[in-house]
Amino acid sequence: MKPEQIQLIAMAVGPVATLIVVFLGVLFQNRHVDTRISDLDTRISDLTRSMDLRFADTKETLRAEMRANQSELLAKFAELDNRLSRLKGERRIVQ
Repeated sequence: MKPEQIQLIAMAVGPVATLIVVFLGVLFQNRHVDTRISDLDTRISDLTRSMDLRFADTKETLRAEMRANQSELLAKFAELDNRLSRLKGERRIVQ
């Protein structure tokens, strides 16, 4: 081999070796990123499940309170209807 060819090969080996090392580093780092992303995904899924349970409990509590308030309102409307009927009856008697 001529000295120029050896020099060209030597100049080409350096950048190629650097590219291979960088590529391996990217692959290694990408594996760590994937692991972190899967951990984050698991944490988000757990948080979502927890929030769903809390919202379901709150929803049931609110529905129970609304049923109680509805019963009270219906009782008040019935009372008001009875009073109004009684007042109408008294008005007929007076006329």
